[in-house]
Amino acid sequence: QCLFGEHQIKSEKSDKRIGIVESEKTAIIMTVLNPDLIWMACGSLNGIKKETLLPIAQREIVLFPDLNGFEKWKEKSLNLKDIGFNVSISDYLENNCNDSEKRQGLDLADFLILRDEKYGWALTDNDYPLFWET
Repeated sequence: QCLFGEHQIKSEKSDKRIGIVESEKTAIIMTVLNPDLIWMACGSLNGIKKETLLPIAQREIVLFPDLNGFEKWKEKSLNLKDIGFNVSISDYLENNCNDSEKRQGLDLADFLILRDEKYGWALTDNDYPLFWET
């Protein structure tokens, strides 16, 4: 198994940081919203594994866990640091979400889309942008 989006490392500069999220949907959306990072997805809360990260071991990696996964990914990041990975964890969602959003376990894309002033996106109950219905 490999990271979703791993193919990008061949065409991007070797010093460009990598952002890892759980969901493939989030990796795609974040590629548009924040192109300063190479966005990849590990597919699940348990998808952060040394073997999966080996192809990007020489790069700076930032983990962006969903709201329900911060502590687990924090522990994983510490273990990866211990074996030589240059990895950190973002606490952006932890510090910026309200209690309701935390209970929902939002991911980074969900959080940003709901607040996106530039595009005015809002999600329907079916979790796709409202403008898709027009």
